[in-house]
Amino acid sequence: MTILGDTLIINDSQSRNHQFYAYNVVTGRYLGAFGKYGVGPGEIANFGLIGIATDSGTLYGVDYNQWKVYGFDIAKALSDSTYQPFKKVDFYSGDGTRPITRSIYLNDSTVYCAVLVPSHDYRKIGYHLGRFNLLTGRSELLDSINPDEHSGILCKHPDKDELIEFSIEFDRIRFFDFNGNLKRMVYGPDYKDYQKKASYYESTPTIVGDNIYIVYANGGDFRDPDVGHQIIVMDLEGNYIKSIDVGIRINAITYHPETRRMYVATWDEPQLGYFEIDD
Repeated sequence: MTILGDTLIINDSQSRNHQFYAYNVVTGRYLGAFGKYGVGPGEIANFGLIGIATDSGTLYGVDYNQWKVYGFDIAKALSDSTYQPFKKVDFYSGDGTRPITRSIYLNDSTVYCAVLVPSHDYRKIGYHLGRFNLLTGRSELLDSINPDEHSGILCKHPDKDELIEFSIEFDRIRFFDFNGNLKRMVYGPDYKDYQKKASYYESTPTIVGDNIYIVYANGGDFRDPDVGHQIIVMDLEGNYIKSIDVGIRINAITYHPETRRMYVATWDEPQLGYFEIDD
């Protein structure tokens, strides 16, 4: 779930009609859907979102069935029911080709993401901080973390060339520069120096002013309906400020600056709602 201007775009990976649905958050009007599901020409399936280029209004994602990156001009896709996405790049087919996930979009050439690296016997998958080139289709590793540990969820610092990674297996946050150099780590109150095989942070982090908002599971399993009700608020150094409990398991959050609304998608009813952010 993301916002482009006044348009809220919901990525519905369970839909077998269209993958993306759009609403105007000011008027509440439904704007339409795009990304027709299927395996035919111009259709997408098993499609993973990379992000939206705000300057051009283009949504990029990976079709994992074809190993290609496709783009949607959002305005054209919503105004023309026959619109088909354009191919941006093929994944590089030589040595070092690696799947990517949990990505954040920066510009028309660069995506920061988690890069999946299998062990020599393919029994384990390591998740590393990486960079994907939208022009060549190549991915590269930027860190050397424990290959058995899952890299977390990324966001970009609003004022610095800095990436913030929230672990899904440790109560820990790491700060990297754009070259993958670890700058500092922040440990939460439930941190343990071993993997608990459970979730701590979930959903794409949202930065509002000087604060970070992210869903927190406190080491629980996000499949548990009693887990993932809380949004943790912290400053840009990772210091805890407060918790917001919405009383229902959260799927995603995103922020609309003009109305100061934090939109919340859930796993239950109501599926979508919002609350206002105070100064």
